[in-house]
Amino acid sequence: MLPTSAVWPIDVRSTFDLPGGRVVAGRLHGAPEDPDERGGWPDGLVWLRLGLSEALRATCVAHLGSRRTGDAYILHQQLVRGVLADAAATQLEVRAVLEGISDGTPDPAGLGLLNVQITTADREQVRLLGASGYLASGPGTVAYASELLAEVHTTAGASA
Repeated sequence: MLPTSAVWPIDVRSTFDLPGGRVVAGRLHGAPEDPDERGGWPDGLVWLRLGLSEALRATCVAHLGSRRTGDAYILHQQLVRGVLADAAATQLEVRAVLEGISDGTPDPAGLGLLNVQITTADREQVRLLGASGYLASGPGTVAYASELLAEVHTTAGASA
């Protein structure tokens, strides 16, 4: 994902209007096909997705904390708290695994599984937002762009 102002030889696949500006998703000409030649990109991608997922959780908490159903806030409902707790636990687990990569050579299949965990958590969080999570201007767009990045750049066989 690059800002649209970037002038690089890229095959543009799609564009997204995200908070902070428009970005494009595409493939750089001459980008390495082999995951082993990508340097720190695969684990950097998981770090990026983790940050986006944590931001999505914060958005859910803020949104649901201001909405009521009857006399109670939606955030106080047991099933809603359970989904948010599961997302937080997944995010902590992913962070712990990433911080445990000390030799600089992460297992591509393991990183693929971390991406699957983030995608699953993000999908559940977007559902909590109801229709607003699926609007083009809503937080679901960031989760969708994050998922697209993972699908394009992860090892085959490790997708949701």
